[in-house]
Amino acid sequence: MAQGYRFIGEVVGGVLMGAGFGWLLDRFAGTGPFGLVFGLLAGTGISIFIAVRAAAKATNEETAKAGPLPGVPDADEG
Repeated sequence: MAQGYRFIGEVVGGVLMGAGFGWLLDRFAGTGPFGLVFGLLAGTGISIFIAVRAAAKATNEETAKAGPLPGVPDADEG
């Protein structure tokens, strides 16, 4: 459950950071809403990538910790 909250925090934090950087770009460069839109899209994409990578790493660690799965006997082994 803690890892689920961590993943949600990473996604929300990434979106908010992207929006913040986009807003700052708009504020200081006067680019209108384009910086904010780009920041939201970039923050969303990067945070989802990071969350998926962390989930894959957690899955691999849990699989390694669980050990090999028991085999299913073939029909020939009777």
